[in-house]
Amino acid sequence: MNLHGKTRQDIVRDLGFKYTTICDWETGTTIPRMDKLEMLAQYFGCKNSDLLEEPKQEKPKNTEKPTVGEDDGLSERERQLIQFVRRLSDKQVDGLLALLKSQQPQEK
Repeated sequence: MNLHGKTRQDIVRDLGFKYTTICDWETGTTIPRMDKLEMLAQYFGCKNSDLLEEPKQEKPKNTEKPTVGEDDGLSERERQLIQFVRRLSDKQVDGLLALLKSQQPQEK
């Protein structure tokens, strides 16, 4: 991470947070408590809400995911799964895939 010229190591040194805690916040594994969020906002000179929002990035053309709607041949349950997965980070998707693969019955 490099936010406003600050690295994780800078935040650890300057604010006393654990390195792994910052990594967990970045990946969405945990979210900071309000007091920690306020410290971070003051440190970076922004609002608390700015730290909780996903950064807006322009998508390259021709890479948009197709919409999921009633005429796509999917069940409502399948559509819900797709919408859920699309909101996950790459790391979270990898973890979910590993979990699902581990739950598959072994072929004989």
